[in-house]
Amino acid sequence: MSEFELPAGDFAGFIFDCDGTLADSMPLYHRAWQRALADHGATFEFTWELFMSRAGMSTALTVEGLNATFGTALEAEAVEVSVAVARKLAPELIAAEPLTEVVALAKRCFKELISAPHVVARVNDSLYASVRGPIEDVARARGYEGRLVVLGEPEIQIGDCRIEWADGGLTRDRGATEAAIAEMVGNYVAARRGKPAQR
Repeated sequence: MSEFELPAGDFAGFIFDCDGTLADSMPLYHRAWQRALADHGATFEFTWELFMSRAGMSTALTVEGLNATFGTALEAEAVEVSVAVARKLAPELIAAEPLTEVVALAKRCFKELISAPHVVARVNDSLYASVRGPIEDVARARGYEGRLVVLGEPEIQIGDCRIEWADGGLTRDRGATEAAIAEMVGNYVAARRGKPAQR
């Protein structure tokens, strides 16, 4: 492996996309596409080879190409298929990396909570043992010196988290996010089709 040289310039940060390199997520994407296409009436087999031949294409181009190749009429609104893919993919990605979202939320919080005397982080009880250390590490790295309590609670979904302090809190709730996205997509699709949105 060769050493990476940073380009010259004044940059605020660098983004390293490890998807497909350090994290082999393509099989997850493939399964998500297979399920989403089947749910939307695809009658053909979406093989690994077919999936890889469209790697890097937008959802709209992929659906358009599949319709042309197989004579199908998948949903005219590729947005619906795209959302279906995301819904199928999200639980598998969370299952593969359940701590990622929890630690990301902790990083956001402790950046602002240096002076809070007491912070409580609530996670799914099955993740408690594996997430407690990383959350404490994030708090220390951000200079937090108050009292931090990490609690495991069964009603919090895996990958979700609530961080609370005296004046407020932050919640990472995938279910609420999915509901909001579904409503927005429904409104968008209905508007495109000239129909009133369903509530």
